[in-house]
Amino acid sequence: MRYEEYKVEDFIQDEFFISWVREQSSEVNYFWENWVKTHPDKKREVLLAREIIISLNYGQKFNFSEAESNKVLENLLREHISSKEIHLKKADKFVLIRRIASVIVIAILAALGLLYFNIREDQTMAPRYITKSSMGKFSSTYTLEDGSVVKLRGDSFFKMPEKFRNDKREIYLVGEAYFDIAEDKSRPFYIKTGDVTTRITGTSLGIKCDTLLNKIQVMLVSGEVIVDDINGNSIKLNPSESVVYHNNRISKESFNYEVSFGWIEGKLVFIEAEEEEVIRRLEDWYRVKFILPDGYFFKGKYNGEFENVNLSSVLDGINYTSEKFSYKIHEKEIIITH
Repeated sequence: MRYEEYKVEDFIQDEFFISWVREQSSEVNYFWENWVKTHPDKKREVLLAREIIISLNYGQKFNFSEAESNKVLENLLREHISSKEIHLKKADKFVLIRRIASVIVIAILAALGLLYFNIREDQTMAPRYITKSSMGKFSSTYTLEDGSVVKLRGDSFFKMPEKFRNDKREIYLVGEAYFDIAEDKSRPFYIKTGDVTTRITGTSLGIKCDTLLNKIQVMLVSGEVIVDDINGNSIKLNPSESVVYHNNRISKESFNYEVSFGWIEGKLVFIEAEEEEVIRRLEDWYRVKFILPDGYFFKGKYNGEFENVNLSSVLDGINYTSEKFSYKIHEKEIIITH
């Protein structure tokens, strides 16, 4: 089967895909990052499969029977892929379950909160988690029990306990979201995204996690936050500042609110954007792939703002203010010629 035909359940069983997620070698990275760029329609499935595998590194050992493992895996896939019936061949299922073992099953549960088992460890009941997502949507808005509001960008999700603890509030984010956190100094709010944890008492901020590029950005709009990484680094942010964690390194940068959060109001904003940024954001926004037979889209930098418009209107706007080009839209491919 070709990768173009893969579903999530196929990716998580593919040895080459698993090696990319776990080993992060430069050669394998190059292949998969470029493959996703040329197949934007598969990005959603790749990201979900990647997050499932990543979550396996944080599990604890519990003894599940093979029947229980099979049930959990199939429920997981049905919940997050589609209503389409999933078929795993008996032999493939056996190999998969034996490879990931029971530790992987419970890790998936802990990471995604898709299913709950009454597991006791040291006589303590494990917390029950729920998952909120915007899969297949442009964005979704959720109000949490403490009054905090989460605006979740498309194809993102977060996990949280059914009820926050008395001493802290904690959620796990995959993807991109804007948070308006209700102030509660007695219960700090923690947002965990990959290797980065953001500590908050009450503030507004955005977090973007690009698992393909291994890049996390925390952008503070108001209030004050502290961002910690797994290496022990800690950075305090003031409004209009951001932290970028990329390839195991953390740094402080500025950001533009309209460019970063225009999606909340359906606005696509470019400010002094170079060709690579424009193509990447258009591909992500409209779920398309750009093909450049002449080797380039436009030269120089582009400024523009679009609100709730189709891709043709955006291309016409870019064409009007930059070097003239022709374009053809064929299904999910955009062919640019000069």
